[in-house]
Amino acid sequence: MQYSTTVHNQINSRYTSSELESVINSMRADILANNATGGSTETSIAWYNHITSYIDLLKEIQDILSQEIIGMLEDYVKSLKKNLIINVIKMVCAILLFPITVTFVYTLTNKLQLFANSLRNKTYDLEKERRRSERLLYQLLPISIARRMMKKKPIIPKHYDSVSIYFSDIAGFTDICSKSTPMQVIYMLNLLYIMMDAKLEAFDVYKVETIGDAYMVASGLPVPTKNRTRHATEVASMSLEIMSTVSEATVPHIPQERWKVRIGINSAGMIQISSATKEALDAYPEFLIRERGDMTIKGKGQMKTYWLIGYSNGYRATLEVAKYKQTKQSSNGHLTHRHSSNAVDGIYEQYLTSSPNYCSHTGFVDELAWWAVDLGAIYDISNVVIFGRTDCCTERLSNFVIEVFRPCRNKTSWFDDSIVTVCHHQQEKITYVDAACPEHTVGRHVRIRLKDRNVLALCEVEVHGSFVEDVYSGMFLVKYNIVCF
Repeated sequence: MQYSTTVHNQINSRYTSSELESVINSMRADILANNATGGSTETSIAWYNHITSYIDLLKEIQDILSQEIIGMLEDYVKSLKKNLIINVIKMVCAILLFPITVTFVYTLTNKLQLFANSLRNKTYDLEKERRRSERLLYQLLPISIARRMMKKKPIIPKHYDSVSIYFSDIAGFTDICSKSTPMQVIYMLNLLYIMMDAKLEAFDVYKVETIGDAYMVASGLPVPTKNRTRHATEVASMSLEIMSTVSEATVPHIPQERWKVRIGINSAGMIQISSATKEALDAYPEFLIRERGDMTIKGKGQMKTYWLIGYSNGYRATLEVAKYKQTKQSSNGHLTHRHSSNAVDGIYEQYLTSSPNYCSHTGFVDELAWWAVDLGAIYDISNVVIFGRTDCCTERLSNFVIEVFRPCRNKTSWFDDSIVTVCHHQQEKITYVDAACPEHTVGRHVRIRLKDRNVLALCEVEVHGSFVEDVYSGMFLVKYNIVCF
């Protein structure tokens, strides 16, 4: 309990630190001590007089407080009367104005309704024209680019590590055109493109160009995160659909002539060179070349081929380097549904994260859960992409670190005697992250490790980096500032 301000001030000014308080406190202490003393009438009368003075003081303070409360109540009653008068006046005014207000609102509502109907019709017409304009723009440009243009955002050129390109033309097209009128050629090509365009809707592809009988489609751009490494599968499946449909059709004005479509596909972001080119480039040590192996080349047969990776001291092609590589993980326990190596199989679709049967889970163990991949060689790692489950369990992909291990010696151990670089620390819960590593994050093993005790759930992992040559040479150690103990 706390005194009111008035009581507090009165007590402080009239009693606290006064002679009366001192005497009463002293006599109270003697009483509480309960020591046997000789009876004294004078002491009893003095105690009675001092307590009487103290009670009189409290009575005076009570009277002062009562007057203050009465004054506050009178002010409150006046305020209530004033508010009552104001509210009565407002009610009278409202009663008088109600018919006028109702009439005004009714008239205004009718006008607004008529205007809304007119606006709805105009909006419908405008939306119809807008959709027509957008459809036309989407036929000329990729949807993502067209939308950025409509929002007046800058169009920034982007680099794609790997895409798949589809080319096709019609065998004997020149001969068919020689037997056709210009209008027949136009009608024929229009019918052909309608058949092919209808097949594109079922695949994650983008039609780039049509010139004459040439038809060009790309997958993996302009939105690379949509299908990731499945662009080759998308284009291959689309090609089979187009081949099946077109080969069954005939030239409209030459019924006995069937279409014969020729299709070519190219994927990836690497540059393949021949042995002759490799020998020519050997004289220039600034080029970094890696053997690919024997390949069957059209018109040449078996030939040894090489990848042109980049420059020894400059640009190097960045690839997805974890695909189909060996993996390990902490104790599986009873929660494992998908083998951990499937996390680097290069297959990612939305449905893969809507069921636990497609994702790898560690179990509850004494150590902190982790998952790792052996890249098989030393790479300068640029970024690590992780896909988690989207239906649940985001806590199983939070508070983790991505670590890169570079062995100090050329041996098979995964983590022992290695230089460790932390590529990324993810605190929040995620279902997808594209983590950029610091510059010159070099290593052979990549590990995803939880920082707290939980189950680690992964659906797909991609490691992007460039191959490093002569990794154990003194030149390499100096370049990347690596010290081994």
